[in-house]
Amino acid sequence: MKHRSLVSVALTEDEKEWLRRKAHWEGGSMASLLRERLRYLIADEGYLRPPDDEPQDFGYEKEMMQFVLKVQSELEAE
Repeated sequence: MKHRSLVSVALTEDEKEWLRRKAHWEGGSMASLLRERLRYLIADEGYLRPPDDEPQDFGYEKEMMQFVLKVQSELEAE
């Protein structure tokens, strides 16, 4: 099982309310809605290399490239 990380997002009250309503009408949670939209962003942007000042882990970078390709192929199959 993949490890999940938590991310906090600061939203205005109006943004939060819109997201809550959107999740309601789509029959899911706010988190699942954000996660789905993130996958579209990943597919659209593609692989992003790490910042130059960070150490390079080529094994992990290969995994990241494979992850991006998997997301892209899953969305193309829909």
